[in-house]
Amino acid sequence: MSYGRLKRGGRPGGSSLSITFCVERGEDELELDIDGNVTSYDPGRLSGPPEDCYPPEGGEAEIESVTLDGKRWDGTLTKEELDAVEEQLREAAQDAYDAAMEDAAEAAAEARAEARYDDYDY
Repeated sequence: MSYGRLKRGGRPGGSSLSITFCVERGEDELELDIDGNVTSYDPGRLSGPPEDCYPPEGGEAEIESVTLDGKRWDGTLTKEELDAVEEQLREAAQDAYDAAMEDAAEAAAEARAEARYDDYDY
């Protein structure tokens, strides 16, 4: 069984974050802590005048370290596990970006509301 969850947030524009990923080795299920990085993603522009179009780029996930119980893990991940880890890093980066955008929108709404009260003559 494999799963991932965001442990600490990343930054929009490129995220450095950690996930927990479970792998089965024999009878044991290992809970690995994986630190990774995900580059910014630009979906590109695929329609319109050719001079305005460009291909998608970015969104690459890179594993920086794998630990088990706080110590470097010397095992290896299968191709399928590596693909799953990279996908979960991308998902965690997107979740962190979405949360940051939501926080920014809330802060902007609060600032607009406060500005309305500041401009009101009592």
